[in-house]
Amino acid sequence: MKSIIPDMVKYIKFQLKNNEIVAESHKTIVKFDNEFSIGYFWNIATDDKKLGTFYIHHGGVPRSQCYIYIVPKYDLGAFIITNQSGTDTAKVMEDALNEIFEKITIL
Repeated sequence: MKSIIPDMVKYIKFQLKNNEIVAESHKTIVKFDNEFSIGYFWNIATDDKKLGTFYIHHGGVPRSQCYIYIVPKYDLGAFIITNQSGTDTAKVMEDALNEIFEKITIL
């Protein structure tokens, strides 16, 4: 499967819509605790004081990783991709996104 950035923007916009299909895709399937569960295709973070409930998916292949975040509270989606994949790559990507989210939630 191939995708380009405009496709990801369309997907993010779709995931921010309030309709039955999106609601079903965001439905919790397995709840681990009050802060984390898994849906059909999403890791679901709940009770976040700044972001509210948000949806995350991480993926990758050798030499590449990406994250997509859907943050309904701010009508916000974020997609980040890198062309390298090491043991610390996911954490570095999360830290970069968290810095952005921190600045957004202060506004």
